[in-house]
Amino acid sequence: KMIKEGEEKKPVDKTKLNEKQLIAYNIVEEHYNKFHNPNNINRKKQGKNDQLFLEITGKPGTGKSFLIDCLRDLLGPNVAIVAQTGKAAINVSGSTINKFFGLPINM
Repeated sequence: KMIKEGEEKKPVDKTKLNEKQLIAYNIVEEHYNKFHNPNNINRKKQGKNDQLFLEITGKPGTGKSFLIDCLRDLLGPNVAIVAQTGKAAINVSGSTINKFFGLPINM
């Protein structure tokens, strides 16, 4: 899953998203196109109440990492992917919540 230096990441096939994954993907895509897509000349200025927070949860093997890979392809490199544990953060090439926000471990 980790990309080695010099390797190019292949695009993810979003047509393989299941029904629930597709719902989440479409919510994010709609928000991105409305406020952030540089190719959308009609995009709106985002206000503080227009932020989108999305928590992806599920049992092992339900496709959380695949959905995150699809969202990363959509949003590009300027997206924060955080997870509760180090193992989960590694699985999605992200960071732990504590590390991302600079929180002490023993809070």
